[in-house]
Amino acid sequence: MAEDRLFNFTPSLEDLNMDRNPLLSLSIDTFSGIESSLHNISCQSCSLTSESLIAFLCLKNLERLKLQSNLLTNIYPENLFSSMLKLRVIDLQRNQLIQISSEFPSSLRELVLSNNRLTILPLNNQTLQQLSQLITVDLSSNPLQCDCYIKPLYYWLLRHFQSELVPYVQWICSKPEHLVGKKLGSLIEDQLICQEKQISSFSVLLKDSESVIIEWSITSLSLPLKLIVTENNNPLPIIYLNKTQNYYLLESLKSSTNYSICLQTSEQYLCRNITTKTQQYISLSSSSSSVTISIEYLIIGITIGIIIILLILFILILFLIKQRKKYPHSLKSTTIDSYYQTTGSDTTQIATCNNSIEEHSIKSLKHHQSPPIFCYCQLPSNYYQDQQSYHIYHEIPLYKPPVII
Repeated sequence: MAEDRLFNFTPSLEDLNMDRNPLLSLSIDTFSGIESSLHNISCQSCSLTSESLIAFLCLKNLERLKLQSNLLTNIYPENLFSSMLKLRVIDLQRNQLIQISSEFPSSLRELVLSNNRLTILPLNNQTLQQLSQLITVDLSSNPLQCDCYIKPLYYWLLRHFQSELVPYVQWICSKPEHLVGKKLGSLIEDQLICQEKQISSFSVLLKDSESVIIEWSITSLSLPLKLIVTENNNPLPIIYLNKTQNYYLLESLKSSTNYSICLQTSEQYLCRNITTKTQQYISLSSSSSSVTISIEYLIIGITIGIIIILLILFILILFLIKQRKKYPHSLKSTTIDSYYQTTGSDTTQIATCNNSIEEHSIKSLKHHQSPPIFCYCQLPSNYYQDQQSYHIYHEIPLYKPPVII
């Protein structure tokens, strides 16, 4: 591991070779002290990853950067090379690069990218025109996608190589299927065609005040994708997307802020503008409290309703009790059948007494009187006038306690 500020006492160092140090670990302060003096650096076979590249950002006067045989997959930060205004040689062969930066200094003369996993390079006509001093590009042993997007490199190849050698340059196509295994220099322009757009859809949706959901679909999984975000016109770090994914959750945004969110491939650059909302937790809190208040009012209303119903039932019961005391139920009249013949012989006849004797007796007792009690009796239906007369008697008790129901 290289200690921070290791080179503070070598301010005039121009060439540095750190090859074959597999345990080499670099930080942003590793080359502190030689930022201006260093011209050439080589870190071959040091197991460097893309996260280590930020250590080279301070080397403003670097002319040769050799990082062969490492574990690089992409170039980060994006402006790593363009910040080195004197850079002439970049050697990144035998890495695991799937995409590279599109920003290079105009001083660049050699770009060696052989033995990587590059399919599309972000080198369009404008970029190549700016690299007027570029004389060497090595793309051998890369699975190139030979369609309309590689045309700028195809034209560059025709211009900078001898026409007899162009068909033998080892820039091998891996896509589309009908061109697999063919050399790019052996093709004609009409064979380099694209069927459809790289990005077929792209949308940005607000999730809340601090995050957005970004969705897209692409026509080829081999396309390198970059997410470029600016916050109030201030660029944020570039996000390199996995080519197999089709959405991304962008978090930790500021509320009430303007954002420009762009999705970039080698040939397309699509942007969506969005403004985040104010903090939502306030309204959510008030909404929650209003729901709580509504529930409390509902419970109070139900309780009052139950109390009113119970009060009405209580009043109704009191009313019925008072009515019962004021108008007690009369007892059913009792039918008493007693018949005696004038001769004294008992006969069994049926007669019905329709008046309530007991009720009359109770009323008499209340007034301490014992008036005569009469009972109207109906003779049996089989009685005839020419029959012998009957005297009907009924023995009425002097007092019988009333029965109150």
